[in-house]
Amino acid sequence: VDDLLCQSVEASRSLTMELSPPILYEGSLPAALEWLGQHMRDTFGLAVDAEFAPEIDVGPEDTRILLFQAVRELLFNVIKHAGVQRARLTVARLDDSRIRITVADEGVGFDAAQAGAEGADPSGFGLFAIQERLELVGGRLAVESEPGKGTRASIVVPCCLTDDPAVEHRKTAILGEMRSPDDPSLPQLAKKVRVLLADDHRVLREGLA
Repeated sequence: VDDLLCQSVEASRSLTMELSPPILYEGSLPAALEWLGQHMRDTFGLAVDAEFAPEIDVGPEDTRILLFQAVRELLFNVIKHAGVQRARLTVARLDDSRIRITVADEGVGFDAAQAGAEGADPSGFGLFAIQERLELVGGRLAVESEPGKGTRASIVVPCCLTDDPAVEHRKTAILGEMRSPDDPSLPQLAKKVRVLLADDHRVLREGLA
């Protein structure tokens, strides 16, 4: 029992570190992405060739966290689907107000045109979730791929949160505000949020809850 408890505690600590490493809150986005690349190499054997433009600032902490999570999901897609052990990660400044983050590989690729026409996501729910969350900060995700020619996923996001009313309305509708669910001014979509935690490990489920 002691051994099992120790293993569970260690697994929880490891998961917490992977999901939310301290450097993500203490350092810059490039520093966090550099840590992520090393973690991918040490844990999954994926070599990440990283190149960062100097003095990249993405503004609020929640934007930095979102971009970190998006890049992590894209690198996981390389591990799961590309069939290669190397990826390229670049962070570049497009202009004074936007940056572009690119994750590319030379793996098996897929027919992006056909997948888009059919409304299918070749990598499962991950890319759809990334696109939805990027829209909340005025960003976008573009995926280019062909069978046998690898995949290139590009994230373009403002350096700081946009003040576009349409984006703010969508953000409010999806996330809601910290008000009473009975508040008549609260958008209908934000009055109730369901969260499903699914895992075959009870301790992990309870810990996440």
